[in-house]
Amino acid sequence: MNWLQCLPLEIANVVGGLDNLCEIRLRNNSPVRVKCGTRWFWVGTDGLQSTSRGALVVENVHSVVDSACQHSVFAYEDMLSAGFFTFDDGARLGVCGQATVGKDGKLFFKSISSLCLRIPHVANCIDNKTMDKLLQHNVLVVGAPGSGKTTFLRTLASKLAESFNVLVVDQRGELDLGNLCHCDVLKWTSKHYAMDVGVRSLCPDYVVFDELLQEEHQVVEVCLQSGVFVVASIHGKSAKDVTRLACHKLFDRFVVLQQNFGYQVLDGCGNIL
Repeated sequence: MNWLQCLPLEIANVVGGLDNLCEIRLRNNSPVRVKCGTRWFWVGTDGLQSTSRGALVVENVHSVVDSACQHSVFAYEDMLSAGFFTFDDGARLGVCGQATVGKDGKLFFKSISSLCLRIPHVANCIDNKTMDKLLQHNVLVVGAPGSGKTTFLRTLASKLAESFNVLVVDQRGELDLGNLCHCDVLKWTSKHYAMDVGVRSLCPDYVVFDELLQEEHQVVEVCLQSGVFVVASIHGKSAKDVTRLACHKLFDRFVVLQQNFGYQVLDGCGNIL
């Protein structure tokens, strides 16, 4: 199932034809809001509108989750416990509501009150000049939520694969949209598994990770010790954040993304290249 099929029909009819759709916000008994490019709109019966008056309303967002899980929420319990659901086409449905911990120690949602649906894109956002700055380097992509980190990684991995063996660790099913045909893709596996098995068995020149967490820094260190270049992403707001990151010494190139879809390339000392 893709993301559009899980939406109520009247909403799907409006948003399905939007080329630059990035995000959809759904809240119980609230008007539906969407982000197109860098602008926010409300969803009306006849199209997008600038005010919430008369906008379409979802009474209960659980119906969207139920459709996304193909009416078997229990089967996707482990994924939902992480706070999100990933569709086959790479779209991610973030889940919010009243959470609790079961007897087995796992978190689950007693009720769901709001959803954030993020739509992936394939974009040629890296030119040859930028590639020359990033080749043969360990690259960390820094950006705020929604700034395009995953899109940038996806594009970079595809370009690198034209000349190198690239292993993509698609831990949450968001990186591979079918455009990584020249890459080796480990899907739904942890970064630690990729380090233990993927690096040894697939002999990559580059390993691409999405959203590096603090407890995963050791994975990068081991990859570097194996002679493999690493490309990863992490949350941050500006170029000033780069040198404050605990893992910044592991990388010698930084790409700082901006909310207007622009970016800067920095060297290991934080200087703009």
